Parts: sequence; structure tokens; C-alpha cells
Amino acid sequence: MTKDIDPISPVLVLNQRLKSFCRNWKNGNKIIFKILKRTWETDIKWEAGKCMFQKGRQEFAIDTELVAGDSLVLYKFTNDDQLLNVCIFKDNENVNDKREG
Repeated sequence: MTKDIDPISPVLVLNQRLKSFCRNWKNGNKIIFKILKRTWETDIKWEAGKCMFQKGRQEFAIDTELVAGDSLVLYKFTNDDQLLNVCIFKDNENVNDKREG
């Protein structure tokens, strides 16, 4: 039997394969989430070096070191350790910005 979640850790590892993942998100970009066959769109923001998103009263941070094909790691700032099946992809209408540098 394998453990997907460290019982003392707020980190959820979501193993569903990503349709697309990009680590160059910026403030104001939109993300579309599909969780448990329900879909919603939300804004993202950068906070403390992590890419943040919010759904209802739940706030998440995305580990921005991930790339397409990796498992998606979310830091979930609630007491609920429920494991969600998530497919996350960037809204292509909002991805034309180039990273400054």
C-alpha cells in the first residue's frame, strides 16, 4: 500500500496527467480548472514567490517549478486533506505575454 499524502503535510500531490502546464504565469492570467468533472475559471496572482489561485474560500499555491507531464503539487491552505483529481491548463487566450527578463 502506498501513501500519496504525508499525513502531517498540507501538500497534495495530484497525479492526474496535465493537459498543459506552464510555469511562466503572470498576474491577471486566467486558469481554467476541471475538478471532479466541474469546471470554473479563476484569476491567478503571485504571492511569496508562488502562483496563487482561489476557489471559494479555499486558496492554493502552485509549485511553479513543475513542467508539463509532472505531477501537480498544490499547497492547500485549509484543514481538509481531501485529494482532488485535477486537470489544469492555461487559458490560451491569455498566454501571449512574454516573460520579462
